[in-house]
Amino acid sequence: MTCREAVEALTECMEENLSRARTRRLERHRSSCVSCEAYRQTYEMTIWLEKAAFPSPGEASPLPESLVAAILSRRRLAIPLAAVE
Repeated sequence: MTCREAVEALTECMEENLSRARTRRLERHRSSCVSCEAYRQTYEMTIWLEKAAFPSPGEASPLPESLVAAILSRRRLAIPLAAVE
C-alpha cells in the first residue's frame, strides 16, 4: 500500500467502511510508515477537536443574552456597504 492509498483508506477506516483485508494492509503500512501514522494521529485529533468545539445542534447551549445584545447593537451602528461605495 502506498501513502496515497493509506490516506484514502483512512477515511473509510474511520467510517468503518473498510474491508478486513484492506484494514490489515493499512495497519501494516502504518506500522512501517512514520508519516502515515502521524497523519492518522493528526486526523483523529482533528475529528476529536471538531466534535469538542461544535456540539451537535440539539446539544448547543444558548448564547448569553448580553452577547446577543452586544452583537445586535453593533450591527445597528454599522454603515451599510452601499453607503461606503
